[in-house]
Amino acid sequence: MGVSVGRARDTTCRTLLHAPHDAFRRDLDRLAAAVAAGKGGAAHVRAGWDNLKDQLRMHHDLEDRVLWPRVERAVAGRPAELAVLAEMRAEHARIGPPSARVDAALAS
Repeated sequence: MGVSVGRARDTTCRTLLHAPHDAFRRDLDRLAAAVAAGKGGAAHVRAGWDNLKDQLRMHHDLEDRVLWPRVERAVAGRPAELAVLAEMRAEHARIGPPSARVDAALAS
């Protein structure tokens, strides 16, 4: 018996939601490895970091403007789910200082 359309769609949606986050973690691991190997000042490492920052900024902007408002409407009246959404929004707000520290470290 085949997989139901709804289940396949749910799996696809989860995959699409996880893929960019997995890529961000992969690229951050690569950046950390390059810095640990003393290559943080290399042009290609700085270019990779700039690209990662741009991708992360666009990703967060899309989530903040499009996804979170839809999720908020969908979970209205459900405190546990709203708390998770609030934490995800707070994560976005906290990204600035660590990003600035990476910028400063790669510039030195």
